Amino acid sequence: MARYVPFHRSKTEDDALFECLCSILDTHKDVSGYIHVWQRLEDGSNIHVYAGLHDFPFQFWHAPWEFENGRPVDLYYRQQSYFVEWLKGGMGTYPPVANIIGLAVDLDPYSLDPALPVHEAVQGALEKLEEINLPPPNHVDFSGNGFDGGAYLRWSLNPLSKDTRLERYRDRHFWTQTAKAMVDLLQPFGSDPAVTDLSRYLRVPGSLNSKYLDHGNGAPSFREYHHEKQINLTDLANPLGVAR
Repeated sequence: MARYVPFHRSKTEDDALFECLCSILDTHKDVSGYIHVWQRLEDGSNIHVYAGLHDFPFQFWHAPWEFENGRPVDLYYRQQSYFVEWLKGGMGTYPPVANIIGLAVDLDPYSLDPALPVHEAVQGALEKLEEINLPPPNHVDFSGNGFDGGAYLRWSLNPLSKDTRLERYRDRHFWTQTAKAMVDLLQPFGSDPAVTDLSRYLRVPGSLNSKYLDHGNGAPSFREYHHEKQINLTDLANPLGVAR
């Protein structure tokens, strides 16, 4: 089935989009700055939504997203919030972050030799975290049906939002070193070393991953919740031996 932009969305399409909206708001509750979500369209162009927390639901709901099989396809969000709209802020290594609110590790166990089923990789990663007394992730976002593809382990952080440029630089450096240490720890389970960039985007749970639509895995990405507690970045950094 080809992609399409519904003229009038059906209840199935509304329900799928509402699931995506709830997933985004769950990771951006009580933040300042802009939330950035976009979709990679079938023709290679993109639709972007930038909005503050108050305006974001309306802007997101009325954007002309592309659907397939009743769900939006290739929908992404940035896991931090920003002082300015993303494209106006540039695409440098240090974007204008307003709040550092999360840290995620991308597991791609299919890249291992031999490949590891994603549910086994996630379970192994969770056991490794427990072994060294690291807090478990708030949720695991699977990019497919839970058997093919990969998964994100994501921690919700108490927001880091400093007043001066130097303080924000130190926070970004601290976050980056912690992310790199976490990736090194989980390397046996397929952690992606590229996902240590503060501006990294993540797939929205509830959306479809176009990579799998032609391979028999048309199931939407989904979120597996573990707990709701926000933690301090130091709770991850200290057991990993990362100092501020």
